[in-house]
Amino acid sequence: MKMNKIAPAVLFAAVAGAGLLQAQPDAKLDLGPLSRVYVPKYLTAGNRANHVGEFVQRIFSGINVYWEPLVNGYVIQERQFTSPPSSPANQELLDRVEAMLKRMDVPEPPSAEKGVEFTIYLLRANSAGDDKAGAIPPDLASAVAEMKRTLPYSRFTLADTIVTTVHSSAKVEGVLREDFKPSSAPPYYYRLEFGTPRVSGDGKTVSLQQFEFHIDIPENFPTPQLKPIGISTDLVIHENQKLVLGKIPLSGTDRDDLWLVVTAKAK
Repeated sequence: MKMNKIAPAVLFAAVAGAGLLQAQPDAKLDLGPLSRVYVPKYLTAGNRANHVGEFVQRIFSGINVYWEPLVNGYVIQERQFTSPPSSPANQELLDRVEAMLKRMDVPEPPSAEKGVEFTIYLLRANSAGDDKAGAIPPDLASAVAEMKRTLPYSRFTLADTIVTTVHSSAKVEGVLREDFKPSSAPPYYYRLEFGTPRVSGDGKTVSLQQFEFHIDIPENFPTPQLKPIGISTDLVIHENQKLVLGKIPLSGTDRDDLWLVVTAKAK
């Protein structure tokens, strides 16, 4: 019986010492006038809620946004202020942060039960050299034309094409085409990692919270060392969209880079 009485007292002291006072089971955190709590309707503790919190925090400088298990929701805190805590400007900032969290608090898209086919085109972009890598496929003609208008390259060639179907998280490893690299260089190895894809209800939009592409670039010939470089990002790809990602520098010279163009299709 003594243990049952002591344990709640210890818990209360620990929580109060951290400045988080829980007076009753459904009490809110008492964090001061420059803080507030937002309890979402759909988001729950986990990676998706953490991604939302991190995104909102990046948008608003001077604001902390984090998931607090005691309230099963977000704590919004202003880190620094120059006017009184109750001033309209401070409260308006907290209102804006809370409003963005509410806009992002939506039901999770259904998982892609039949899988999503991803096609990753690797385009080598430069302004000199020969066209060894290959012609641009017709499906990419419009995307490459737009890249030529906006990027400082005169030549785009197809280095390789990777096609894979993802049902849940997946990892793909391989070797780029032999004609992509200098004849004296060892193979160029690549690694692809996918999180679990989600497909919108109409099947026209695919979202991915983790996409990573890494390639090992040999350097320091004739005894080369491998230099891993790559891209890590979240993706949202719409139907018929050619999503351009980049760039990965292939050498120490200017304007010799690798760009990724990604498409996705629900199976």
